Amino acid sequence: RLAQLAMNPQSGASREEIYLAVASLYRIQGSGLNNRERELMREILKRLTRDVEMAIRIALAERLAEDTTAPHDLILLLVDDTIEVARPLIINSPLLTESVVLRLIAEAGMSHQEAVAGRPHIGVPVTDALAKSDAESVLLALVRNATAKISSASYETLVQKSRALSGLQEPLIRRPDLPPQLANNMCEWVSDALKTYI
Repeated sequence: RLAQLAMNPQSGASREEIYLAVASLYRIQGSGLNNRERELMREILKRLTRDVEMAIRIALAERLAEDTTAPHDLILLLVDDTIEVARPLIINSPLLTESVVLRLIAEAGMSHQEAVAGRPHIGVPVTDALAKSDAESVLLALVRNATAKISSASYETLVQKSRALSGLQEPLIRRPDLPPQLANNMCEWVSDALKTYI
């Protein structure tokens, strides 16, 4: 079917159809493909990405988000797409390794970093990298992520940042794993209501 679409463009096949056909083939045959075939498919998908409606790319990302057998290359291609496409994968895909997530924090934009901060069960290397951000929305997403493992050093960083970023104060204080000494330090600059809570 894919060969027919490629060889017979006047058959009315849209770029969307070819994109979905290649993605499906990649997904189903992923483990049986050789390096040349994988590279060819990645290249086709990359070239078509700009011309394929976002709704179709989002639907594909949502379908792959919890698929443990999806080809890693395909996941990476979609994670590097716009945040609307990348978000379901960043938050839910079990195939995203810590090194990929750390690369996203280092290289991707703020909205990708926010999605990473909301990812369940992120570990200390990831939360340490996120805590260095100057974007309040990224820090808020991190502090509101109840399953994130945050180190004492990162908590110190977050507490210091909460002096200037008042929106960070309440969610930070309400974290049950915030070291008590750091919570007490915050009494210097938080509201009376939060002091009472502390």
